[in-house]
Amino acid sequence: KTAALVTPDRSLARRVAAELLRWNIVINDSAGRPLGNTPPGLFCRLIARTFADDCAPLPLLSMLKHPLAAGGIGLGAFRSNVRKLEMQVLRGLRPASGLIGILDELRTECRTRLIEEWFLSFCEMARPFEKIMASKDRYSPSKIIQAHLTLAESLAATNEESGIQRLWTGDAGATAAEFFSTIIDAEGLDPMLPSDYPDFLDAMFSGQTVRSRFGTHPRLNIWGLLEARLQNADLVCLGGLNEGSWPNESNADPWMSRPMREAFGLSPFERRIGLSAHDFAQGFCAEEVLLTRSQKVDGSPTVPSRWLLMLETQLRVGEPTNAKKWDVEIRRRGKKLACWQLGIDRPLKIEAGPPPEPRPPVIYRPRKLSVTAIETWRRDPYSIFA
Repeated sequence: KTAALVTPDRSLARRVAAELLRWNIVINDSAGRPLGNTPPGLFCRLIARTFADDCAPLPLLSMLKHPLAAGGIGLGAFRSNVRKLEMQVLRGLRPASGLIGILDELRTECRTRLIEEWFLSFCEMARPFEKIMASKDRYSPSKIIQAHLTLAESLAATNEESGIQRLWTGDAGATAAEFFSTIIDAEGLDPMLPSDYPDFLDAMFSGQTVRSRFGTHPRLNIWGLLEARLQNADLVCLGGLNEGSWPNESNADPWMSRPMREAFGLSPFERRIGLSAHDFAQGFCAEEVLLTRSQKVDGSPTVPSRWLLMLETQLRVGEPTNAKKWDVEIRRRGKKLACWQLGIDRPLKIEAGPPPEPRPPVIYRPRKLSVTAIETWRRDPYSIFA
């Protein structure tokens, strides 16, 4: 059998797709994924944001801890160096701006010269792009992107694979490579300040999507409302049935009143609601259908969709027996599905673990503690040992 989730809520669709990965199911999402949220797109965005913020600790660590970051060495060694850099330099008082400030702090605080040599090689790798991003002059977008991609490829390389192999492979990598090539070859783009480059990149990424060409599940799909009009499945789950999601909020146009829209020949707002009602009715006529909604979104209570309220009202206006059967069936099926959902992460057996007994070797125990650390030591010695 086939099954499909039909929803206009893109956040819900992404969460369902991520949840299915625990069973190694790659679902076919008709709307695709935003390019900026894929691993290559996010990696490029982090690099741009890091050097636009003068290598502040938080964006710098986000970039260096990305799965694609390797810096030309093994992944394990690179992760170990990043963790040592974080513990020795980037926790506590913020170093001076730029990589040179972090390097100076590293030479003062670092206990091993290997970390200093590793970070110095990273500084050499990033110097051309850092120089451009620190400049107050205007550059053409193609020049900034070329320096940006050179750094991205160098940072993504390992001791076994080149940065090109790791960064531009797969559906997301191919789409990102084509996207950057289009911008580099584009003519007539005005010069821009390097400080505006991260926002420029986010704006250009916003209209790009990545769709899987192969490898998706053959019988499971996520459809938007438009795609669902042309297809059918044995089991259809209508998701996001909340007011403001399905149907969307019909806000007043701040530029044109209703008479003006009618004079220009534009469709009224009610037409969109009517199309949403048509999509709901068509999905509701599937062979087997699930009507689902979230009671809270981001911690805030939600209002059920008018389609659900209308169904409940019509059933109660009719035969009371039918309304009672409806409520009983809804509760029975809902309880069954809720038990399935709760059982996914329920362990087969719960055993209490032994109490912690921190006994680190004497060589690793601190020789001096601050006054506040003494208080913490007396109250919670495990935090000191940890």
